[in-house]
Amino acid sequence: MGCAHRHLTQLAIAIAIAIAVGTVSGTVCRSPCTKNEDCTSTGCCDTTAGFCHDALYCNCVDAGASCGGTGPGCCPGATCLSFNEDGGGPYACYLDCTKQSDCATGTCSQTIPGLTHGACGP
Repeated sequence: MGCAHRHLTQLAIAIAIAIAVGTVSGTVCRSPCTKNEDCTSTGCCDTTAGFCHDALYCNCVDAGASCGGTGPGCCPGATCLSFNEDGGGPYACYLDCTKQSDCATGTCSQTIPGLTHGACGP
């Protein structure tokens, strides 16, 4: 077995272990739940879908919600920004996009400076 193959095998084993114990963000086993207390490893229940989520999702807000300041940030897949011409608020979470077809409504903006995507704006 070559050195590169051995390294990849060890990496795959480490990732599998991390997934199994729920230590990698976004990889928590999807146990059924009806409330946060049902999720012993994360404390975060997606009551709409009925399964446990990574704790990150219980500390963020979805697209369309207000964001910025000291409140929670946007959940993965959304960006906190304002489409006001003066750059001032109000700020809200807008879905990320890279092409117009990513947006069910509105328009996909140009790429946001420092990011690799735009946002579905009004």
